[in-house]
Amino acid sequence: MFTPFMKWYWMLVIIVVAIKLVYVIGTFFVMKYFIPYFGYVKPVIRGIPRDMKKTIEHLKQHSKTKEEYLKKAYDVITTKYQSEFAGIWKYFPLHFETSWKKIWQRKGYIPCHHFAHLMRIFLIKSKLFNDEDIKFKLSIYGWCGHQYCLVKVNETWIPIDAWGQRIGIPFGKAASWIEL
Repeated sequence: MFTPFMKWYWMLVIIVVAIKLVYVIGTFFVMKYFIPYFGYVKPVIRGIPRDMKKTIEHLKQHSKTKEEYLKKAYDVITTKYQSEFAGIWKYFPLHFETSWKKIWQRKGYIPCHHFAHLMRIFLIKSKLFNDEDIKFKLSIYGWCGHQYCLVKVNETWIPIDAWGQRIGIPFGKAASWIEL
């Protein structure tokens, strides 16, 4: 029925899939339990920089609706920062940063969980949204754990994945292979 080649082929496929599963589960475990702010935890927002407060106030003054404010906050964050598909390894120490002042002063790459928390900060500090309007979602994307937000606007939950913008994920969509 199976030739010796086919047996070896399927064994190799099973081994590769098993290795990828162990990698994904292991990476996700490390991210969820050892990286600050990654996961479903919503820490108390303290000590945000003055420049960030000014930006939030400016956006609020120039937005007519919650959805318009959400889109403008998304644009500010995705213009200031960028993502990289394999940034988890290239910028590994940055994943442990917990100072919003240091993160806000930064330009360039930030990890997905910082994008998600910055969105949360912008939304809550605007006083247009409250904590019940924001949920963190976890998924697997690019063989790594990934975090983004769901934001409630007019009784509709909108996925907001600011990290995904640079890799072609549009506003209102999220980078996800597998939802967790």
